[in-house]
Amino acid sequence: MAAYFLIGQPELTDDGFHYQGFTESLAKGIVDFKSYYGFMGLSILSVPFFWITGSHLSIAYTSMLLVLMSVPLMYLVARDMFDSRRAGIYGLIIFLLTPYPYTTLMRGFQEGALLFFILLIIYGSIHKKAWVSLAWAFGGIVKPFVLTLMPLFAEYLWHQKRGQVVLFVWINHGVYLFGS
Repeated sequence: MAAYFLIGQPELTDDGFHYQGFTESLAKGIVDFKSYYGFMGLSILSVPFFWITGSHLSIAYTSMLLVLMSVPLMYLVARDMFDSRRAGIYGLIIFLLTPYPYTTLMRGFQEGALLFFILLIIYGSIHKKAWVSLAWAFGGIVKPFVLTLMPLFAEYLWHQKRGQVVLFVWINHGVYLFGS
């Protein structure tokens, strides 16, 4: 992973241009869904990077940061899920040998953020953290694919305290709130 970061150069391709464009317009206070397509959750998270650096690669930098934050999180998830330090190390090794995050993070794609939020949701759900609903919400905004985790945590979601918003779902340009 370190070698990839040292050798690789960020280059926005495909959807990365749209995500970066939305980031820059949002940083100027303009919400422009008409000109840019896709899920803009990572773009929303990239605005502070753009403000700080002024770089037209802030979307890629945000993705890189989230993948780097996923490394220790992967260890913790595997360790705590199987109650074994060895499982944590094996999970980390498997994660580091998976090329998918490396190929997408420098292109400005959402997958680095998606991976981070999936791991954060699993970690928070394992430990029954109060902030896990917030992780579900941000993960769903970044990319609704995190909803595929729902069957794994259906019992946990069902038994949340009354009045607490459990999940945001984006369907046909509308936000629906589900609570227990």
